[in-house]
Amino acid sequence: MIEFWFSDVCPMWCIFDSDANYNRRFASKTWASSELVFFAMQSMSAACMLDTLPTLTPVLSALTTKAMATIQSHLSSFRETPRTTTLRFPAELLFAIFAMGTSLHWKFGYELGGELIKDAQHLIGYYKGKLPAMSISDREHFAYFQKALICWEGLLCAADRDFVPAPLVTRRNAHIARIRADLNEVMPQELQFGPPGLPLSDLELHPWCGVSSEVLQKFGQVMSLCHLARRRRENIAQDIELELRCDIEIARELASELAMMDFNVNSHWIYAPTNDSDTPITHLLDIAETYRQACFLQLCLTFDEVSVDASVYPGLGLLGGQIPITRIQGLIGLSIRLVEQLRKIPPESGSRCMQPVLYLCVACGLQIDSPPRFDCQTSEGGSKLGPNMDTTFTLSTLKIAQARSFVKKRLGMLQQLLPPSYTETALKLAEAIWAEYDCTEGGGSPLYWFDVMVRERLQTFFG
Repeated sequence: MIEFWFSDVCPMWCIFDSDANYNRRFASKTWASSELVFFAMQSMSAACMLDTLPTLTPVLSALTTKAMATIQSHLSSFRETPRTTTLRFPAELLFAIFAMGTSLHWKFGYELGGELIKDAQHLIGYYKGKLPAMSISDREHFAYFQKALICWEGLLCAADRDFVPAPLVTRRNAHIARIRADLNEVMPQELQFGPPGLPLSDLELHPWCGVSSEVLQKFGQVMSLCHLARRRRENIAQDIELELRCDIEIARELASELAMMDFNVNSHWIYAPTNDSDTPITHLLDIAETYRQACFLQLCLTFDEVSVDASVYPGLGLLGGQIPITRIQGLIGLSIRLVEQLRKIPPESGSRCMQPVLYLCVACGLQIDSPPRFDCQTSEGGSKLGPNMDTTFTLSTLKIAQARSFVKKRLGMLQQLLPPSYTETALKLAEAIWAEYDCTEGGGSPLYWFDVMVRERLQTFFG
């Protein structure tokens, strides 16, 4: 099981894999001496093997129970230790928490890891105030897990609408206070707007965040904001107008921040090499750019108040100077551009572990706005066959069909390269979204994909 973890699980669980991968280095040093690391690795391996060796089911259950019990035992010891005692940073405990929290869905698709992420947040929050007293080694461990938490939170926001990341709460509180102050014509003191500062440099590669923890933090905020806005529009609540105004302001602010981010592949030289032949640094820059575009697409799908970038129109095949007559065309343009970005990243790239949720994001925008027509004109001889008989597609419809085919093909490939449980679920969800679009005349309004996910019981952690 341990050998399988190093040969198969670790490369699949990380965005790149080599001697530069923190997870590989840490597991190599600790698995033989730490029960936390040992049982977490064994459980992950069993979950990964289950699809081809279903007889491992009782073994997986036993290993998962043992790994979780070991985590809880160490958490209890941590809670019972007096705070006056100098505590060593619990890197092994956090490794086990992250390992189990991000792999339980490989077997139990409905398990989102919500309780374990709370434990991780508590531990990292506690030690954040202890940084000056930490050793250099413990600070390095802390820096890794702080970034890993940003990634975990970002992906969880897509799957769990009840999970709201702290940076979004901070942002909302500032906007709500300002809006209320505007209404009362009184300016509040010391309000902070814009993104909460990220204290860590992104120049050091991270096996989950790649080149940017900031874009993943933005992704989590965008997904959570979209969930909140959708629920508010469905329910009548006190101060609903104030909340909706706040949602729109935050959406515009996030869109502006995303527009300022730059992941130009020509800047690859400023980063250390990945030492992974399957995943050069350009792949990590491409995946960061893909998340940036996915964020913007989700904001535009949810908020009509967020303007669609006019640069996407050429992707629709519109003639020079022609402007789309509907917002739907602009959203389709954003989606086609995101598909073209995804095409840059080969399926065998190590970044595949971060790709499934991106294919879901783009699937939401692949809405056919002009259904194909079948033209059949009768010739002079009465025959209905000939050059006048054809099925008419608009260029955008053809591009959408090609994009959908690409999404299905890539998700199918990912089922062979990642645990099939959640990649299969992602494909089913994409097809369910398109089916709902296609049964509505003219495509209807843009769908909120989370509604389809819950209704079709396809909720899982897509990462």
